[in-house]
Amino acid sequence: MFFLFTRTTDPVAAALGICIQILSAALFAWAIRSTFGRRLSLTYNPDVPEFILETGAFGLVRHPFYASYVLFWFSFIVIHPSLINGAMAVVIFGFYLNAARFEEAKFARSALASAYQHYSDRTGMFVPKISLQNRKGTV
Repeated sequence: MFFLFTRTTDPVAAALGICIQILSAALFAWAIRSTFGRRLSLTYNPDVPEFILETGAFGLVRHPFYASYVLFWFSFIVIHPSLINGAMAVVIFGFYLNAARFEEAKFARSALASAYQHYSDRTGMFVPKISLQNRKGTV
């Protein structure tokens, strides 16, 4: 909103960036709703996973919280493209990618490894997987 009021950016880019921020907030809220009543571990906690969330936002992507954070930071590049915003987005994406890989390694070492692999095969890490096949396996 700062960029809109100070007119330091293109209004179309600002509107697109704000739409991305709204999408980010919606994904974040959906992830919160999807985890209602479940106790998730904190980032980089070495605990052993006891369940796999596959519904709600977690049916769309495996890491909806991280995806919403990355979307939010990406919106700044759209609103106000700069080397600083680009560098920040890359650093933040790297942090969340590393955190997601850490969490996925925990599942790979747990009793849920096989089930998580199946979940991973059909669900993208940060971006939804799109299949050209219908449920019967034909295109």
